[in-house]
Amino acid sequence: MTSRGLDVENSRRIWPHTDTGLFSLVFQGPERSDKGLQVEDRKNPGTFVRVPQENPDELIVQVANTLERWINGNLPACLHQVAAVGGEKADRIPPRRSIVFFFRASLDKSAGPLPQFVSDSQLAKYEDMTVSEYNQSRNLLQYEQ
Repeated sequence: MTSRGLDVENSRRIWPHTDTGLFSLVFQGPERSDKGLQVEDRKNPGTFVRVPQENPDELIVQVANTLERWINGNLPACLHQVAAVGGEKADRIPPRRSIVFFFRASLDKSAGPLPQFVSDSQLAKYEDMTVSEYNQSRNLLQYEQ
């Protein structure tokens, strides 16, 4: 029996998403982990590029949704995915280790733009609601799709 292999190029460990919260700290690990984490190329939406790793001690900081809202879109949340990278065809996806710390605001805090990021020349891009309400609205949108 011949194994057809796994179509690695069209497989994902984690599909494209942005993180909920303020920011995420990612430690990718020592064993060629740079071959998995990808971020969207903002100049070419829908295209993802690998995050290079020159040193296993490097730390990746990703802006998350609540921070984007607090600073009125001045730094957009990082759309990212983790690709299943291996050979062109593989029987299994090679192991990958990473550690992620998620920093989040309290659920009762505002998820609207902070006053210092709103002015007559830069109107609020996001409505004011609590972090809990914002998270619920995101979950409803994902559920409806």
